Amino acid sequence: MSGASRRVPPGWKLLAQVPGVHEAALIEGRLAEAGIECEVESTLFTQEPVALGLLGMVKVWVPEQRFAEAESLLHEVELPEGAEPPPAEPVDPDDGQV
Repeated sequence: MSGASRRVPPGWKLLAQVPGVHEAALIEGRLAEAGIECEVESTLFTQEPVALGLLGMVKVWVPEQRFAEAESLLHEVELPEGAEPPPAEPVDPDDGQV
């Protein structure tokens, strides 16, 4: 990942805040595929070998001019072949439709 617990330069915007480095690495990889630079800032606290639970977060920052594009990448969902997206409107179980 690009960085750990450091100050992000001006002109960058927070894209995501996730609980772990693995999620941040997935986001970083997807952004890299699209040619979008990012900075990863970790504020996680760990004390091996004891697991202390969630203490801190990992932030993913992108340049402001690429924020909208990066945000849309996070909302993309790739469905397996044959799968269908969920209905646009909630289904009422009492209306007789399944």
